Amino acid sequence: MIKSAKKLTRDLAASVFFTLLILILMSNLFEIQNIRGNSMAPTLKNGYKILLLKHITTINQGDIVVFREAYTNNYFIKRVVTLNNANIYVEGDNSVESLDSRHFGSITKNQILGKVLVVLWPPKKLAKPH
Repeated sequence: MIKSAKKLTRDLAASVFFTLLILILMSNLFEIQNIRGNSMAPTLKNGYKILLLKHITTINQGDIVVFREAYTNNYFIKRVVTLNNANIYVEGDNSVESLDSRHFGSITKNQILGKVLVVLWPPKKLAKPH
């Protein structure tokens, strides 16, 4: 009986440890963001939830990134249109409703919080955005 209690305690401690480890890794590597607005419609619409990969090493044309705009410190989500040395030109898929590089100029890699890996919500859209 004592061995069972010790095993249960050890298993519980291991479960708690690994759960905390996963949570720490998840919070440093990934972030869930809510989409507000329709500047990326039809790809990403108001109310969608996305999984963001933080600490990215490469950015490619067509990637969808979340960044902090330099003058207002507001966060935006846009598609990378052009990469030119240190300058990155971004635009929203919905050009009519998008405030993007056409308005505030290019951004730098240092401004980027991360890039979109997958749409989490709504479930029928669970996929990497195109």
